[in-house]
Amino acid sequence: MRPSIFVLGGGVTVGEAVHISIGATIAPNVTIGEGAVIAAGAVVTRDVSPKLTVYGIPAREKDDI
Repeated sequence: MRPSIFVLGGGVTVGEAVHISIGATIAPNVTIGEGAVIAAGAVVTRDVSPKLTVYGIPAREKDDI
């Protein structure tokens, strides 16, 4: 079975109530803020602020939730 998300290395910090969609990839030493949403297939290479939605390769801000 393939994993539904990928974490490259360690040091990833995930806040409360975060939604990480299928196929997302998280780079090492990234912090994902409380209530953030990571879209399907996104590649997160930088910290994500709380209550923010990110998408794309590399992941970029969509809008505030």
